[in-house]
Amino acid sequence: MNELATVPVGTSVVAPDQPSRALVRVEKARNACNAAEAAFAEHWATCNNKAKAYRLAMGYGMKPSQDVRGHKPSSMHYERAADYSNRPVVLEYFNALKSLAAERAVIDVQRILEHDQAIVLAWEQGAANDLTRYVWLNCRYCWGAGGAYQWIDDIEYAAAMAKWFDDIGRLKPEDTPPPQPDASGGYGFQAWNEPNADCRHCKGLGDQRSLVADTTRLEGPAAVLYRGIKQTQHGIEVLTHDAEKAKDRLLKAAGVFGDSASDVARGAAAGAAAGAAAGAAVASRSAVAAETMSDDQAARLYLELAG
Repeated sequence: MNELATVPVGTSVVAPDQPSRALVRVEKARNACNAAEAAFAEHWATCNNKAKAYRLAMGYGMKPSQDVRGHKPSSMHYERAADYSNRPVVLEYFNALKSLAAERAVIDVQRILEHDQAIVLAWEQGAANDLTRYVWLNCRYCWGAGGAYQWIDDIEYAAAMAKWFDDIGRLKPEDTPPPQPDASGGYGFQAWNEPNADCRHCKGLGDQRSLVADTTRLEGPAAVLYRGIKQTQHGIEVLTHDAEKAKDRLLKAAGVFGDSASDVARGAAAGAAAGAAAGAAVASRSAVAAETMSDDQAARLYLELAG
């Protein structure tokens, strides 16, 4: 959980083209610290333990018994840790790192909700039918002349005749010869035509097939809904994102399930970035949440909404 809402030591704080307020604050606070103070604040933000942060920043081991410099652990570590943690520049850098971590956790939640909204919309638009379909197509007799077998073209018929001759040549005297291919149904079979309700062969049911889309060419809602392919003993299974779970997360973010006021406020701020109806006041609360939410609160929110 801490990985979601803490800043690892050595995290780059180079500002993007339009740095956030939290990132600007981190840069300014870091520049005000010396190397030891900056290292202490970074370790402190990572482990939330002052004594441990001091040992790591000063080159000692992870535990008091692992003093790589040969010194025996003493209360000095705790005293020095307390001294560092009370320095205004260190405390400001520590708080800035925590605010940045919370902001990034909130941004991650917003991205999840944006994706969830796209999944729900894709499902409601019927994008699943663009991934897999169960179709009823015409059989070879549906549209053949006189209800006879219909061929695609004369090339297909010639290949069937060649195979028939080969089969005849391999027959033993006591074998019954196979029926000769019949061309009376004509040519022009189209696999995608609908079944003929009056077909005597299939009774209008046609040829029923399961079709799977070419997943390398998916676009739009179908691409959003698609999660992968699974090979099973019954064939290929197309995996999709769970639209119901995505809907639950969106409803939770909107406070539909009667969450506390603070949960609703944070959820509304995240939901605004997902395209939910929100005004300037909600956008403002989103920025405030990023600045004031603790790392544990941000991590819990992240995991809760991510399901």
